[in-house]
Amino acid sequence: MAECERLEKCAFFKKIKDLPKTAAQLAGTYCHGDNTHCARLWVLSSGVSPPDDLFPNENDRALVILSESGKAPASVAHSLSCSGPPSETRGR
Repeated sequence: MAECERLEKCAFFKKIKDLPKTAAQLAGTYCHGDNTHCARLWVLSSGVSPPDDLFPNENDRALVILSESGKAPASVAHSLSCSGPPSETRGR
């Protein structure tokens, strides 16, 4: 997969621009290649604008945001609970 089309516009990465190593690590995991685990995209794809401070690996928080918005499609909630974040970020 290619780079996420939202990366250049992503408010989260603009917010953490002063943390270049953290930004590079998160972008490498969530924005370059397979971005299906990005919590920000999960929220956005449900028609909800993600908060600027939502980290791409905050799966649980994304579920809360979707649930509170009333726009959490069962398929998104199911895929989040089944797949979760990439293994290297579990438990963080």
